Amino acid sequence: MSSLVGFLLVVQYIITDAFAFASTGVSFGSGGGSTSFGILQRTSSQQYPSSPLQLARGGGENGDDNLRTVLVTGGTGYIGSHTCLELLNTNRYRVVVIDNLINSAEESLNRVTKLLSDAKDSSLSSSDIKDRLYFRDCDIRDEEGIQSVLNEFPSIESCIHFAGLKAVGESVAKPLDYYGVNIGGTTTLLQCLQKAKVPHFVFSSSATVYGEPEMLPLTEEARLGPVTNPYGRTKLFIEEILRDLYASQPELWNILILRYFNPIGAHPSGLMGEDPQVCTCDVHI
Repeated sequence: MSSLVGFLLVVQYIITDAFAFASTGVSFGSGGGSTSFGILQRTSSQQYPSSPLQLARGGGENGDDNLRTVLVTGGTGYIGSHTCLELLNTNRYRVVVIDNLINSAEESLNRVTKLLSDAKDSSLSSSDIKDRLYFRDCDIRDEEGIQSVLNEFPSIESCIHFAGLKAVGESVAKPLDYYGVNIGGTTTLLQCLQKAKVPHFVFSSSATVYGEPEMLPLTEEARLGPVTNPYGRTKLFIEEILRDLYASQPELWNILILRYFNPIGAHPSGLMGEDPQVCTCDVHI
């Protein structure tokens, strides 16, 4: 469980502090001859409400101007659902989840709701939770669907992007699926966010971008690549896309790339853990 806890501590740091860096002048540095991890910076369920929102982007909703609205792609998945829980636990965010449920289930958000409702130290009432957690069944390749979500929730000002295919072995067997979903979907998502002027973007990358490491332990200054599988290459290519995007509009974007190895474990309650809908690995006995 320690790996997952460590990851969530990083996520908690991101969601509470990283978006506030927009005016600090932090730059996206480079080391070891290649760009490193860092910040790109400026110099449909009954349970989840579906009423349209009327406020301008960046404000609160339903009369609560203190909340910031975050779009979480792939939010019903393993890492995504834990991130939703952490976001809501801060009592500072409203969470809008999009997911196509190809390898997850909406039940994970029911469990997020239950954990928040049952927490003894929680300041959130049941009505608060219903007003702060929304789900929309939407594929990141669906431009019209994403735009519809952004129109419905105009206060979205940040996005944490987890959605995508994630099995190394499957990516070798189905490379076009991985390039289409991961790269094509991310490009579509970014185009929609750009059009809607959503400036804050956290990308869930992977330590696979380092390929065969030239040094251990790995640091942010380690060389990137060569990557040995299509899954890893999609992550590396998306990182490059984000660098190019930031360079084209540094006044708009505030981008953070998060690289990590495989988180493991479950919520201490046992209610939440990894529960994929399909097996994407080959088993040989």
